[in-house]
Amino acid sequence: MQLPRSSLTQSIVAGLAAATAYSLLVVWAFSHWPATSFADLFFEHADRFARARPRYSEPLFAFVASQAPSRERASDCGTGNAQAAISAASATPARNAATRSGHLSTRAIAPNIRNNYEFRSTDPSTRSRVDTGDRSLPLDPNAACGVRSERSEPDGEAIVVNAPIPPAERKIRGQLPFIRFSQSYLPLPAARWLIRQGMTHVRLPAAVRRETLTVDGVPCERLVPVACQTDRALLYLHGGGFVYGLTPLHMEMVARIVGAMNVPALLVDYRLAPDHPFPAALDDCVAAYRWLLEQGIPAGHIGVAGDSAGGNLTLALLMKLRDGGEALPAAAACLSPVADLSQKGASPASFADPLLPPKALKLYRTAYVADNDPRQPLISPVFGDWQGLPPLLVHVGEDEILRADAVRIEALARAAGVDVQLDVFPRMWHVWQLYLELPQAVESLDAISRFLSLHLPPVRQPGP
Repeated sequence: MQLPRSSLTQSIVAGLAAATAYSLLVVWAFSHWPATSFADLFFEHADRFARARPRYSEPLFAFVASQAPSRERASDCGTGNAQAAISAASATPARNAATRSGHLSTRAIAPNIRNNYEFRSTDPSTRSRVDTGDRSLPLDPNAACGVRSERSEPDGEAIVVNAPIPPAERKIRGQLPFIRFSQSYLPLPAARWLIRQGMTHVRLPAAVRRETLTVDGVPCERLVPVACQTDRALLYLHGGGFVYGLTPLHMEMVARIVGAMNVPALLVDYRLAPDHPFPAALDDCVAAYRWLLEQGIPAGHIGVAGDSAGGNLTLALLMKLRDGGEALPAAAACLSPVADLSQKGASPASFADPLLPPKALKLYRTAYVADNDPRQPLISPVFGDWQGLPPLLVHVGEDEILRADAVRIEALARAAGVDVQLDVFPRMWHVWQLYLELPQAVESLDAISRFLSLHLPPVRQPGP
């Protein structure tokens, strides 16, 4: 029986055809262009669509905005009302408390559209330098590139200074809602396929060579700087909520680290949840570490680093090696690590992460933990024994939900006698280091490179 070709049927068919065609265009764009360039194109077309079809675009954009935390809602802080939103937010208790404490005020304003920030300064010339647009003014007068370390307030009467957010940061913040939405609603197989396509078009510096290899059955990528010495190595464990694989952004970020350290890096493309829940990913990381030892690289010549879920795997790797009596690496660095997976998907009331949506966090946690006890130390390192671990460096953003995990890591490690350093980067979101256009990303990655290099043996100088 043939269905009548009604106008409704024709509309549905046309809509499906258009959606399929646009999806193919998106896939092609993701696989051929850098992520930032694609985001620019996406938002350019979205803006045109909004102007041409407000009847359809307004409900759609309202739904996308509803997936963000209340402090980031576009309905409260739309582009046209940005200054009004900033003025209104300045009267909130959260903003006043942040100003009084000397912290950069971030959680009271939508981070994806905010054009200004505030900090405290005792330098009388600071306000005039801001008013005249002095671009040499650092984000925080007490530290370069906005890195705030734990220190007491300077002497003298502090003034609140309002300064513009750099254009590069504003541009990236405009892309974050799209990434948030994709994490919650883009099907996992489609996201993985897009990532695999993107991995065929990674843009690395000419001085860094890429190799694809398999170590003890585990697929890996190896980044080798030109003329580097191979008696040292970096083992890098990528993030992605335990469900996404290596991305081009991870490759470019690690290329920056190894270029500064002049050591090769082994990036582990471990098995992914939910198909392979705990302990599959950790077992792959342990296998990759042991492979480095089999290549004749001493444990004291190896540094380990990881972001997000990879930060969790970094800590779990250290604990597993120590418990097994195996030689530990020289040092480890964690970028926005997750250290507690026992929260059952709950988000604190202060949640204001501009990148990680609660729905995606619950998905990641459920996929990796599966039927295991989430309080196992190798799943949630905060419940483990921290004694005897190598020196640790932890970098976390002020605006991310995992900042609490980083603070707990620092407290537990220090209480166990571990040499640990925690740096909180004002205004930054989850794994902001992936965006190399940010000065804060460069500052963080260079600090990580220096930290790991400091704990690795010095580079051998060629003989006469």
